[in-house]
Amino acid sequence: MEKIINKIKYYFGRILVKLYGFKGKSYASLNEDQIIDWLLGYRKTGKYIDIGANDPEIISNTRLFYERGWNGINVEPNKKDFDKLQKIRIKDINLNFAVGTGDIKYYLNCGDTTASTCDPKLAEERGLKNAQTLKLKPLKEIFEENHLTKVDFISIDVESFENEVLRSNDWDKYKADLLCIEGTGYGWLKKYGYRFAFWDGFNSYYKLKK
Repeated sequence: MEKIINKIKYYFGRILVKLYGFKGKSYASLNEDQIIDWLLGYRKTGKYIDIGANDPEIISNTRLFYERGWNGINVEPNKKDFDKLQKIRIKDINLNFAVGTGDIKYYLNCGDTTASTCDPKLAEERGLKNAQTLKLKPLKEIFEENHLTKVDFISIDVESFENEVLRSNDWDKYKADLLCIEGTGYGWLKKYGYRFAFWDGFNSYYKLKK
């Protein structure tokens, strides 16, 4: 039953994307960059935090903005993708760790790094056995160490570890105008001034109330 509901939700989101006409240039897998651009009002400049940045050229939620002249912080625990970020995103700050609190096992998919995860249940489902222990850094420390209190948007795509990333921030102190988060189940953000803004079939978008 859950699989059927998720499939219905996915197709509903894809219909919404088509209805709103997101057909322009996109480097993201499901038009996330175009949706972010639309929800932010097509800002000429800005700053982002991309958690689970992956490859800087393909399946990237931030490349479109980088090419426009934006800059920000990319966080990627996979060394191969991090090295590529270092070479290509020279105006960005690139960080090679995972986000959260405490220590965690990071399950690496060597073939498709987008399938790597810190979620042990998902790792078991995907048959991932190659793991390394990582010391996590809270999102609030990323803000603090980079002298930021607010960014234009945060993209979080960490394969079922999104809530742990979100809960590692101090939302009373550090904020983003828009959050693009893979999956669902983030209603608790409303108490920090965020409202649900869009669903694309795979990602939830939350805007900070003005």
